[in-house]
Amino acid sequence: MSEQMRAVPLDDDHWDEEPPPYSTTTVAEPELEPKIGFKRDYMFSVEGALKLIEIVLSLIGFIASLAVGWTGSGFVGWTTISAFITTTVIFIIISMNIMTRIPGTWQLYELIYLLIYVLKYFISSIISAVGAAISASIVAACVICVVAFFIFLLDMFMAYKRLKTVREEQHRKRATGEGAASRRSETSFCIIF
Repeated sequence: MSEQMRAVPLDDDHWDEEPPPYSTTTVAEPELEPKIGFKRDYMFSVEGALKLIEIVLSLIGFIASLAVGWTGSGFVGWTTISAFITTTVIFIIISMNIMTRIPGTWQLYELIYLLIYVLKYFISSIISAVGAAISASIVAACVICVVAFFIFLLDMFMAYKRLKTVREEQHRKRATGEGAASRRSETSFCIIF
């Protein structure tokens, strides 16, 4: 039986007319997600510049808060160094386009992170303002905390606008049914018998 199957010549001409019912067809879809790589234009955008300013202010604020030991230096130092580390990581995630691989809405994550640091810098600026009479470095820490508070606040409002835009776009796609075909093709497949 296997000898007969091997002896049958293949005729490719009749395959051009109509595919047999058991064949599969692969259609290459354009890549929907951007590739991971360095986005140089992010560094020169307003969001990127704000992140760089936040990184620099957090580092300088950390140094100024720990220059003189005072009662509130622990909280202010913790706020500034955690903001430095977190903002640096987020800057790398965004500038390398890694956020496209993170499940969920990245803009919501960023908004929550910014809201937390707005509150932490607000408390840190109050704490450092109370101890400002002790040393000039505490005054510098207070000024840096106040400036960082406003920078983080501005970044938070911009993140809110980005989140609102993304949500409106998702709502529009759902209303028109635009994203339904791509969602179906990602999660299911079809076999024709």
